[in-house]
Amino acid sequence: VGSTEGLYVLDTRSDNVQRHLTVTDGLAGQLTTAAQLYRDTLYVGHQNGLTKLPRSVLEEALSPPTALLTQWSVQDTRRSLVDSARLTAHERTVSFDFTGVHLSRGPDVRYAYRLRPRNTTWTTTREAFTRYTDLGPGTYRFEVRARLDDGPVGPAARMTFTVPKTYYETAWFKALGVVGVLALLG
Repeated sequence: VGSTEGLYVLDTRSDNVQRHLTVTDGLAGQLTTAAQLYRDTLYVGHQNGLTKLPRSVLEEALSPPTALLTQWSVQDTRRSLVDSARLTAHERTVSFDFTGVHLSRGPDVRYAYRLRPRNTTWTTTREAFTRYTDLGPGTYRFEVRARLDDGPVGPAARMTFTVPKTYYETAWFKALGVVGVLALLG
């Protein structure tokens, strides 16, 4: 199926997209008007030319991109990427930069991320950045994964960090407050 976004190869039984070919796959342009498979060659027509591709381009399995964390910041200050980190009790804002590595189709990469236990479902985006503010005390695990359009999902990149309680969030401080109020009432 020709389109303004390249050539879509459909499964005739299910109408599912099997492959999406673009200029990164060798097309002369994104606007495709016709396509014909003849012997071992795929011919794709464009407004100002013709693209010839080997039949194997239709059968290539697209490997999913690998997600990488490129940077993380705490309170808008860059930190070294580590497997696990402990913040101070007043550091409650974190942000992550990430990328999906795919050499031939980099612009087609989409991301899904979550911060457990705050989010249990994946948030999908094309942006390679996210920020979390006003985090409560606890241990968090940030996960990000990448994929090409509707292709398979690649492996997730992960980072764990802990936000400790401030002194006024601890059980002993609250108990001391209750004792103090009772003492005032008494």
